[in-house]
Formats: sequence, C-alpha cells, structure tokens
Amino acid sequence: MHETLTTDHCTWTVLDRVLPGTPLSQANPATVDPRALFEPLAAMADQAAPRPDRPSIFHWLRERLEDDHLTDLRPGTSVAPAGERETALALLDDLGRDHRPALCHGDASSGNIISSGLRDWKYIDPRGMSGEHTYDVAVLVIRIRSARGSPNMTRRIASLTQVALDRLDAWTAVASAARV
Repeated sequence: MHETLTTDHCTWTVLDRVLPGTPLSQANPATVDPRALFEPLAAMADQAAPRPDRPSIFHWLRERLEDDHLTDLRPGTSVAPAGERETALALLDDLGRDHRPALCHGDASSGNIISSGLRDWKYIDPRGMSGEHTYDVAVLVIRIRSARGSPNMTRRIASLTQVALDRLDAWTAVASAARV
C-alpha cells in the first residue's frame, strides 16, 4: 500500500496492481518463499490505522464468537464449541488491554494474497478495519497450518513478521475459534 486518502465519504487506497496474479491458495507450497510472503505483513508493524474511526477487528471477532449460528463459514467447518469460544473471548479481552488501533488488513486469507512471480506477494481486498497486524499473521498461520504445518512454523512466522510469539498464539486461537 502506497497511500491512503480519507474523505467525509470514504477511504481511498493506492495499491500496486498485480497481473496476472496467482492466489496463495493456488500456489505450489514448495515454491513459496516464506520471507517474501510475510514481508508485506512485517511492513505493517506499528503503522497507524488509516482512520481512527474505522470499525475494529475486536468488535467483529467478538460478534462472531458470540454467534451460535454463524452462516459465513469456510467449507468443512462448523461453529466452534461454546467452551472454545468462551476461551477465545477471554483471550480477546486480554489482547485488547494493551491494544493500540493500528493498520490491519482484516482478511488475509489465502485467496486475498496474490503473487506476481515467486517473490512479489501483494495483499489485496482489505476489509478496512483497525486492529493489529498480528491478527492478519494469525489468519495466515491458520491457513498454512492446514496446508502444511511443521513444528517450528509458528515460531518462524513470528520472527519473519516481527510479532511476539505469545501474542501470535493468542490471536491464532481467537481467529480459529471465530472460524475466520
């Protein structure tokens, strides 16, 4: 992202265009360079939210965790059990205690990460929320873990994205229980 411009009616973003573009979900995992994949998320660290009045990822996640009848679930998933969601709500409260609204993509799913070549990854179609980039990292951890997990994967991703491992683990548990 190069620039954001906020008016009374909307927020404009200036981004790179990626053509033809291969979504991460369709990329050969053997050819994905983790350093290049996570570089855009690392660049988001400590960047202010484009507008302070943007909806919060915290509110959106809380609504999902409190909803017993989610309808926008990924194929093959179901609403998390009540106990898992209660634990996630407590973690979300803990994460919010020292939270400062910051730049957050909000939808870093594997279909919204596009490559132009093997080393040029772009994160497209942001949700336009404030939050923290560790949430985005957690969403990607969940996707990668389901595709090909390794024992040290989360630790390596935390290092590549400049996030605290314990905070990443908490966000991963919240995102997983919210079925994002």
